[in-house]
Amino acid sequence: MDLPKHVKIRPNFIFLKWGFRGITIWPFGIYLKRDDYSDMKKLLNHEEIHWKQQKELLGIFFLILYYGEMLILKLFKYKGFKEFFKMSRGGWYDAYRNTAFELEAYINDQNLKYLETRKFGAWTKYLRKKGIENAT
Repeated sequence: MDLPKHVKIRPNFIFLKWGFRGITIWPFGIYLKRDDYSDMKKLLNHEEIHWKQQKELLGIFFLILYYGEMLILKLFKYKGFKEFFKMSRGGWYDAYRNTAFELEAYINDQNLKYLETRKFGAWTKYLRKKGIENAT
């Protein structure tokens, strides 16, 4: 599969050592652990959705909103300060999976035509979604 030039295979990239298969850091690139995933088109589409989100928000505003929303979800929906630093179900993992940005990406990553019709700021409609388990 030919990858876009902003997609880089970096198995030793620090964020990918934490168990992620891919991470997007606009404007630098999309970093993947390897290039032979069985769901590569879906994974790339997921990361391209994040690329678009970050580009719209000039990177820095994306980070502020993403981590701000994640912190709010963690504190008020997923166990508050109990086990604050554990990346587990009911904790940071659920807060991460249920941010508006991740909801948009996870819900639409199988639709390979999504980015062709996606409207500017589309992530905002996912701010009030109940969560990934209820959002299909």
